[in-house]
Amino acid sequence: MILITPVYFITLLVLVKCHTTKPLNILIYSPVFGGSHSKFMGNIADTLTEVGHNVTFLVPIANVTRRHEIGVKLSKNGIIVDKSGRSSEDNLNVDMDEVIKPLWFIQNRPTV
Repeated sequence: MILITPVYFITLLVLVKCHTTKPLNILIYSPVFGGSHSKFMGNIADTLTEVGHNVTFLVPIANVTRRHEIGVKLSKNGIIVDKSGRSSEDNLNVDMDEVIKPLWFIQNRPTV
C-alpha cells in the first residue's frame, strides 16, 4: 500500500489545479515611439503567449520611422493603428527622436 503524506497530496492538488486553469484574454497597449519600449512590451506579450494566454497586441504608430519596430514575435493577434486625420507625408516630417530628445535633459529641481 502506498502511503501519501499530506504534503505530497497538497502538492498534487496544486499541480492539478494549475494544469486545468483557463487561458486569459490579455490586451497589451504598446505605442511605437521608442525601440526599447517596443521591445520590452513585445517580450511581455511573447512570454504570455508562450504560457498559453490569448494576447492581443494593440500598436498605435506614434513614430512612423519606427513602424517596423513592433517588438512582438510570437503573438499573432496584432492590431496596428496608423495616425489618422493627417496625410502620410505629414507623418514622415515629424521626427519623434528629436521631439523626445529634450526630455532626457530636463532638470527637475525644486525652487525655493
